[in-house]
Amino acid sequence: MERRHIKWLPLLLAGLFFAYQYFSSEKFVNPETGRKSHVAMSTREEALLGLQSYQQVLAQSESIDSGPELEMIKRVASRLASATVQSRCGQAVKKSGRTTGLSRNSIVGLNATIRVAYDNECAGGAAFTKTFTGQIVVGNSGSKFLNSGDSGSLMVEDVATNPRAIGLLYAGSSTDAIANPINQVLSFLGATMVGQ
Repeated sequence: MERRHIKWLPLLLAGLFFAYQYFSSEKFVNPETGRKSHVAMSTREEALLGLQSYQQVLAQSESIDSGPELEMIKRVASRLASATVQSRCGQAVKKSGRTTGLSRNSIVGLNATIRVAYDNECAGGAAFTKTFTGQIVVGNSGSKFLNSGDSGSLMVEDVATNPRAIGLLYAGSSTDAIANPINQVLSFLGATMVGQ
């Protein structure tokens, strides 16, 4: 009889451990859906995990330092980005993204303050919210201009030849797409456009 109780003891201890982990974990409420989620790692641990993943990808990446591929990249970049241009309301823009391909729309707002809730893909729910100021808003009816996977696309003026860079797309909804003005991006990175 005593052996039967011993078999249940490890299961009971494991159950108590998991219950403790669940109820003592950080709790987040997604401001969009109102759903609560439990996150087993701290914000610092999550940032360290992201940094570690970034370093692994960087170590496995192959850079193009010479050859015909580099020359092609330079030619395309110099034609696309010989200059940047200041955005204005009503301005026609276009971008080429992984998901929606080449798409066009127009700027509907400038100098916007945007709050973006970033999801915790592993545990669900919002991991953190970031506020961005001075942003460009583009019409995105039905997510036809920008959709998941298009983030990081360069938004340029919609002209036939030598379009100039306007912004870097990074967030959106089914009604609006958000771009960081390209000059802010370049300034933050201490970079210039190729050809400038």
